[in-house]
Amino acid sequence: MTRREQVTIVDAVNAFDTQVINTDTTTSGDIIDVSDCNAATFLIQAGTITLGTLAVVIQEGDDSGLSDAATVGSGYLFYPSGETSASFAASDDNLVKRVGVITDKRYLRLQLTSAASANLTVGAILLKGEANINPTTQT
Repeated sequence: MTRREQVTIVDAVNAFDTQVINTDTTTSGDIIDVSDCNAATFLIQAGTITLGTLAVVIQEGDDSGLSDAATVGSGYLFYPSGETSASFAASDDNLVKRVGVITDKRYLRLQLTSAASANLTVGAILLKGEANINPTTQT
């Protein structure tokens, strides 16, 4: 039973354009300014994975172009109970993986690295919560 709405307290922004990945490659998502929120959760969705894997890395930094990008340490990443990463294996068809991030940096970016992948469709959003100023403005 739903008792509260979230649209005015959570902002959803594009983090990784939905696309098909056919090669072993590392693809970077959008650079997102998180200075206006106190909570950040990436939602990554993959379609059918016929073979291969998809590794998920989150980068942080203070430069708007992330020239100072560094991988967020494992102690600052949070997963649903029972999960230890947001990466995808060949058996993870049509799933949404979640990873929460704690950072004191201004910008975040999702990086996906595919290995032995063929026709893998993937996309992601970032949920920005606990806005510094409510209500949030949808972007």
